[in-house]
Amino acid sequence: MTGILLVFCAGLFIGHWTRLTGRAAQLVDRLTWIVVFVLLFILGLSLGRNETFVSHLPRLGLTSLGIAWSCILGSAIVAWLAHRLTDERAS
Repeated sequence: MTGILLVFCAGLFIGHWTRLTGRAAQLVDRLTWIVVFVLLFILGLSLGRNETFVSHLPRLGLTSLGIAWSCILGSAIVAWLAHRLTDERAS
């Protein structure tokens, strides 16, 4: 993990100090997208070969859906409460 962070930080600092422009910046952007898509494809292959993951996918999907809806509902409730509290203080 330390190696990954060091490589990330090195790229961050080099990118900040070199300030790529024009064609070089476009090339880096295009290569970044290509690498991200290749990594996502490889991750999909890896997960698709995992029988345990595939067999539990419906349950994982329902759990994920429940967590997502809980987050949305919780955010809406907190926003509503914050709105009510700020309206009462403004009056």
